[in-house]
Amino acid sequence: MKKHKIYCIVGKSGSGKDTITREIVKKSKLREIPRCTTRPKRKEEIDGREYHFLDKKDKDEMICQTVFHTKHGDWYYGFTKEPLDENNDYIAVMNLEQVLDIIDIYQEKFKICVFNIITDEETRIIHLIDREDRNGRDYEEVCRRIKTDAYDFSERNSAYREVHKKADVFYELYNDYESTPEEIAADWDYAYRNF
Repeated sequence: MKKHKIYCIVGKSGSGKDTITREIVKKSKLREIPRCTTRPKRKEEIDGREYHFLDKKDKDEMICQTVFHTKHGDWYYGFTKEPLDENNDYIAVMNLEQVLDIIDIYQEKFKICVFNIITDEETRIIHLIDREDRNGRDYEEVCRRIKTDAYDFSERNSAYREVHKKADVFYELYNDYESTPEEIAADWDYAYRNF
């Protein structure tokens, strides 16, 4: 029996994961795995679109939970505890540790396909700074994310190595910031049909 797929979208902060994923969902029949977080909502975010924003006391309502320790406190991220229908394909933006949790929970019933969004570092950092200019100017947080990403997406990180080994598919998708999200989604669509 052919397994349906879970597409795990990963990448460094500011690589365009959310924007590209929204465009992919628009152009496909994929269902999103509902994400949730306890971090504060950014100005441009809508509850239920990017995340379901939860109170910290509700963090145990998540699966594949991960925590980021920021100067503003601990922010938890995860997915809602809803069962996945084995007759559908799914997509979600996540970090590498969450991919490993998804593999542990779902690989028996789903094919796990990881898409790593690759970007030019200088352009990505400028994008992060521009986004922070719109959202509160917390440049210390931008620096923390850049430093964390440098480790997370390197061979030094055991989760990065494990994802490469355990995922059924690991594919790199390039975001040059010149292509529109629609064009990148079209590139993804080509790869999607071939897995």
